Amino acid sequence: MVALRFASLLLLYTPFALASKLPCPPNSTLPSLTTWAQNGLAGIVKATSASALETAFDVWLSQDVNITLNGNSLARAALFANRVNQGFDPAAKLSFIHTVEVPTVANSSETGEVSLSFNATIGKNTITGVINLVIVQDTSLSPPPADLRRTMNFNEIVTGIAH
Repeated sequence: MVALRFASLLLLYTPFALASKLPCPPNSTLPSLTTWAQNGLAGIVKATSASALETAFDVWLSQDVNITLNGNSLARAALFANRVNQGFDPAAKLSFIHTVEVPTVANSSETGEVSLSFNATIGKNTITGVINLVIVQDTSLSPPPADLRRTMNFNEIVTGIAH
């Protein structure tokens, strides 16, 4: 349960979230899938309030996201509640060990799969894990934001935890 609670901390972003709600200039280039995924995870880890966390969730995770955490299915709302209950650490740190990106269409940053291997320090807890994401264009968003990308499948495996 401890691993599940701390792993859920890693699902959560603020500067990126706010930027994603702003209109993009015409013909602007979207960040790569990897950059988008890293920014989304950073927003979730580094959220400093429930409001910032909600924005991070909405910008990064589809309303219909399928979440698997250490082999267990978890609802989006349950993940959010777990993260809020853990509190917020303005000094949270996140570093990426390795990333892999496979776009659905070669040389495109619109859809695809991304794997992020990371270390995070939140309070006194250090987490090492891997998250695999399937990123899609979510056309159900209304009004449509400049960047339609959202995570549709989220699979996290926590490989280590130290106190």
